[in-house]
Amino acid sequence: MRGFPFTLWRFFGLDLLRLVVVSAAVLVTVIAFAGAIKPLSDGSLQASDAARYIFYAIPPMLAYALPFAGGFAATLVYHRIGTDLEAIAAYAGGISHRVLLAPALLVALLCSVTLVVLNEAVIPAFLRQMQVMVTVDVGRLLTNSVSRGQSLSLNDNKLMLIADSAREIAPEPGSGVLSRVFMTHFAAVEFDEGEPAREVTARNATMWILPAPDSSGTDHPRSAIYLRLEDVVAAQKGKGVAASRDHIDLGFPGPDIFNDNVKFLSWREMIALKDHPERMNWVDRRRVDLANVLAERHAVLSFQQQAAARGSFSMRDDRGREVVISCGSMSWKDDHWVLAPKSPGGEVEVRYTRSVALGADAAAGERVVPTVITAAYATLTNDLGPANMSRRTHFRLTLENAQTRAAGEPVVRGAARSTITLEDVTPGENLLDEYLKMHPRQLIEDARQFTDKPEPDPSVVGALRDCLGALDRLDNDIMSKLNERMALAASCIAMIMAGAVTALYLSRRQPLTVYLFSFFPALFTYVTISGGQQITTKQGEIGLLLMWSSVGVLLLYTLLVYLRLRRN
Repeated sequence: MRGFPFTLWRFFGLDLLRLVVVSAAVLVTVIAFAGAIKPLSDGSLQASDAARYIFYAIPPMLAYALPFAGGFAATLVYHRIGTDLEAIAAYAGGISHRVLLAPALLVALLCSVTLVVLNEAVIPAFLRQMQVMVTVDVGRLLTNSVSRGQSLSLNDNKLMLIADSAREIAPEPGSGVLSRVFMTHFAAVEFDEGEPAREVTARNATMWILPAPDSSGTDHPRSAIYLRLEDVVAAQKGKGVAASRDHIDLGFPGPDIFNDNVKFLSWREMIALKDHPERMNWVDRRRVDLANVLAERHAVLSFQQQAAARGSFSMRDDRGREVVISCGSMSWKDDHWVLAPKSPGGEVEVRYTRSVALGADAAAGERVVPTVITAAYATLTNDLGPANMSRRTHFRLTLENAQTRAAGEPVVRGAARSTITLEDVTPGENLLDEYLKMHPRQLIEDARQFTDKPEPDPSVVGALRDCLGALDRLDNDIMSKLNERMALAASCIAMIMAGAVTALYLSRRQPLTVYLFSFFPALFTYVTISGGQQITTKQGEIGLLLMWSSVGVLLLYTLLVYLRLRRN
């Protein structure tokens, strides 16, 4: 044969392409509908949003439906060519098997390129929209509910929140806070078996929504809700008013949240992540944790140096006033720093200025009183606050067996002594703000000075391990997702060619029977690609061997069937 059978190619190719489109449309619609069933049954997706969710699911599901639809279409088209004796007529006319399979190869390449384009420009955006639809935005829901005069129920109606007014406030950059809401005349009611068990009311309340500490990088990340209440009255069922305090901090688990995932990114965006891993929120949470620990350790190093040089060090209270702490040394014990007196049997001394109201009426004003506290035992604890959202290192100073007196007054021997706590004291120099601007790799290098020594700092070791683990997992995620997309594109070619070759070889069998001979190898390929992707995410490059070997096995199967077809 001196020329190419363009008429035959056009006839077979258009027939195959039409059937691929029809098969893919039917299959992807069914898969997208099936994907909406679970979020509907879980209650994370409203029935009114189901159609929109299915629409968003169609492009992502094409990545899995197109290879199978192409294989099915190739099987039907080439089986018809074989049963109608068109293949035998082509052979008799001098057309080889390779030439007859050229339309299938062309359509297979077209489908493969389509998958590559979809994965780069379309599928990631639609996947993100799907995830956003089933993610609960507590801040937005609360402000919307309050504006309508309604309450907000969370955690399967076990917790109800209500307020007179609520407004969202932008979280500080780098704080890790997902949302922040300020409310007035706030009330929270906790239910037990449908009955109110506890309730809390407050004049003002600030709510922070953060990722739960144990959900970083998980498939279904959860949130944690923290509340700081002012002018609080708490009551419990059967006990009346249980407490009335100036302020109180509460925390409880929240609903699912949106979590960054490499599947929401294009090829170029994933490559860029290697230089900016902190763009993934679950990696950035580990970076912020490490930054907090390092800032606290460097602040304590400064305190130790000041104490060794002049016997005291300075901090600031919540109003920016100086707090001078006189001690001999500081040592780490359990989860806090122990402040030792300058001499055995001595005491730790704290000098600061406290405010004293001039009268019962707030309008009467207040006066400042220089105060001295002496204590036999003192500890300094890193206090991250109710939501770990500050850009400054905060400490809590606890003095036990302590005595308070105004500066200048004599020490009263045998006076009553108690435990005194100074909340929210901070270093004079703000190191945390600088650490929060640093790249994760820079923080890791800085942490080595605390870990590469005979007695590593356990807190720094833990934060460093978590940060390194997050970076390693991100590298594996990127590698697994890139290779999964390439393997699915390659499998599209293999599945279509397997269907076409098998249909010509088994042209005397029933069409569905013939399809099974290519469907099961194709199904094995898809399952193995998915399994290889999961193994790569958890264990690294070893999963790539499983992922790509499945594509190779399908191509080898297609080659063996083709050799038998050509021999006959």
